[in-house]
Amino acid sequence: MNPTILLAPGAWHSSTCFRQLQLHLDALNYPNETVDHPSIGAEPPTKSLDDDVHNLRRALSRLIDEEEKSVVLLGHSYGGVVISNASEGFGLAQRQQQGKQGGIEVVVYLAAFVLGKGTSLFDGLGRKWAWWMSFEGEYCYSSNERQIFYHDVPSDQQDEALAQLKHTSAAVFHGKVVHEPWRYMPVAYLYCDGDQALPFAVQEKLVESMVGSSVEHAPAPLVLTDHLSASHSPFLSMPDQTAESIRRVVGEVQGRKLN
Repeated sequence: MNPTILLAPGAWHSSTCFRQLQLHLDALNYPNETVDHPSIGAEPPTKSLDDDVHNLRRALSRLIDEEEKSVVLLGHSYGGVVISNASEGFGLAQRQQQGKQGGIEVVVYLAAFVLGKGTSLFDGLGRKWAWWMSFEGEYCYSSNERQIFYHDVPSDQQDEALAQLKHTSAAVFHGKVVHEPWRYMPVAYLYCDGDQALPFAVQEKLVESMVGSSVEHAPAPLVLTDHLSASHSPFLSMPDQTAESIRRVVGEVQGRKLN
């Protein structure tokens, strides 16, 4: 049986952004679920990274602890920070060593921030805000989304996506990463080569930092990669190819376990 794909969106987005991708995952016979971050659209806008992490861990605990399922955990953009922290203790191999069933087979970063311990999303942005971000108190808004998020998405779908965007709580940009999953379980990075929100060169540096990180007497991280010739939102512009890319990295991880 295929693992369950658990999808975590980025900032400003709700889980509805994954609807087309979910249809293609369904066609590939991959069970899938989504989570919504409490920090997106929160009133008042006081939710933090910790709130998003706790929310995702509840979903993981239900799938893994209660239902004993194998899970592929995917995070997009800011969602990469959330999945890094939320994955702690849920690795499949870790749990098997404890005599437990279920666990995360692979953590997948989709054009996402991969940050080391003690680092915040603000640090990941170079400690300066992107020109298309704005703040009103604790509310953080995006702008120029047609260009930054959706430049290769058909205009009618852009309109629908824009209508679903919400503010993000400013606090999430200052929460710290406390867990580096690549030290404990396989991870994959799906590059978006045409990304204008998180440019390809930045994605490369994030992966290089992850691959190059080492701990004495620890095995080198298993980091798989794949490319999508897409904007920051491949789940809208090429959901079929995004689903296939996920299938490929899952297959490679499972193949390595058999060898």
